[in-house]
Amino acid sequence: IMNRHLGNIREIRSYFSGYIDGKDLRVFDIIPPVLCEDENNSVNISASELLMDDFLISLSPDVYHCFSLFEGFDGYNAITGLTMPSNFIKSVTHHDLIPFHNSDLSRLSFRRWYASKIKAIRLSDTIFSVSEYAKNDLIVTGDIPRDKINVAYGSYTLKNNINESEISSLTDAILRRYGISRRFILCSPGGFDD
Repeated sequence: IMNRHLGNIREIRSYFSGYIDGKDLRVFDIIPPVLCEDENNSVNISASELLMDDFLISLSPDVYHCFSLFEGFDGYNAITGLTMPSNFIKSVTHHDLIPFHNSDLSRLSFRRWYASKIKAIRLSDTIFSVSEYAKNDLIVTGDIPRDKINVAYGSYTLKNNINESEISSLTDAILRRYGISRRFILCSPGGFDD
């Protein structure tokens, strides 16, 4: 947990007090600001990434998993680590390469940041892709070996191939539950790459 979020740390310590000894919840800090869209922060970013990697090494974990590697370019400070080889297993959840395919790499600062994230994916030992499409895209576009990537569906439906009638039945139940009787548009807001 980063020291930037001390209020959250107190809340987390309190929540887990019956399960985890407080001394087992470790805290490290970055050198702010690390917002990547501001090129003046490049030294802070590099130093903070190294600090995080060093912190992870000091913990001697069996595994470090990054749930969302493509964070921290704009909007808020985020350091994800995974910048150098280590003696523990490093894994990443991979969602997509939308900015790459949408030509969102026009700004030099964004291109550099995005390239650093692709490098971090390459340094990981295993990758959990959210779909076969994202896996194949990473193999072709990111030049990642196929055997490093596992598909880990975020949906029971996709994993277990629920048939059309089951999906229809489930859909009807959800519509009834929320009182939806007319056609609608479901909008799911996302990050900078939508």
